[in-house]
Amino acid sequence: MAQSESIFVAPLPTALVKFATPIAALLLTTFFILWDFPYHHLTSRVTAALGVEIEAANSRLTVGLDGIGFRFDDVRVELPTGDVYDLDWALVGAGWPPSWLVATPTIFFEIASPIGAAKGSFRMGDDPSGSGSITDAPVDELNFIKSLLPILITGTLSAEAELETSGGEPLGPLSFKLQDGTIDHPDMPIEIPVTELAGRLACGGEQFVKVEAFDLIGPKLNLSISGKVEHPATNGDRDIDLELNFTDVAPGVRSMVQMLGVSVEKDGTLTLEIGGTLDNPSLL
Repeated sequence: MAQSESIFVAPLPTALVKFATPIAALLLTTFFILWDFPYHHLTSRVTAALGVEIEAANSRLTVGLDGIGFRFDDVRVELPTGDVYDLDWALVGAGWPPSWLVATPTIFFEIASPIGAAKGSFRMGDDPSGSGSITDAPVDELNFIKSLLPILITGTLSAEAELETSGGEPLGPLSFKLQDGTIDHPDMPIEIPVTELAGRLACGGEQFVKVEAFDLIGPKLNLSISGKVEHPATNGDRDIDLELNFTDVAPGVRSMVQMLGVSVEKDGTLTLEIGGTLDNPSLL
């Protein structure tokens, strides 16, 4: 009798747990599909967990190439800041069981709305990773994006990233494009109108960030940036080495730039080299 009790209280083998968990999840999902589980109740659970107000007209379970998920239609999201966003639909789900077998479960999402679209995935584990994209998002209408940026931006933004983590730092490419907008900052003498701004960054590796491409085209000036931001020093700050090349600088902008002690060539070109650190940049 003692032997049978020890069998029931003994922990299950790790290999068995990793194999049985995704199988059980798949069987439960199949059961929920046949039973017509009331998925609309999930919005109240998400509201409680994230601290945001979420309302959806209807919801249903979906099965696709990425995995099994839940689709919510006509969604209204209210953030703790009071900002309200109306979505055409939102999809969130978990990847297929094989990702759970190796203890790296994958969560995916996709959103469509009148103010742009977004999709991506997140893989959990010791070194989490993720990929995602946003398309045609009006930055000036998305306060949660504006709050993350060090500069003031308007216009339509599209971006794509595929990042891993190594030692707690991001590793991978990040690209973006801004169209028909403006760039401003309290330390800038003028607001810069932008016809198109396209950039590509490489995060991690030998440098913390390498600027592979940064090209701005606008009615008042064109600008290209290259350079790098180093990994943190012992004091936590990061050295920078950037080169800024301006062309077609408009006459009205030249006079303002020259007031800062920088001269613009007669052909409207200007090259600046910036060093120092992120917290204390300086002209070289």
